[in-house]
Amino acid sequence: MLILEESCTDLSGSLVVYAPVDLPAINIAMSGEDPSYIPVLPSGFTISPDGRSDNSDSSASSSSNLQGATFLSSK
Repeated sequence: MLILEESCTDLSGSLVVYAPVDLPAINIAMSGEDPSYIPVLPSGFTISPDGRSDNSDSSASSSSNLQGATFLSSK
């Protein structure tokens, strides 16, 4: 199993997204075959400023964290 990860940081905050993928599926995708059947279930979190500021210390700031996950279920 391989964990694919992507991260990004800019003025609006930081974002980390990751997804487990089977190694045989990665090999199929890298060999040029059709990767549309490969299940990618992303999870991740974001850290963003909450808009509040502390006027007593200009270097201090607060942030909020939101975490998300994708689940696969079958009947």
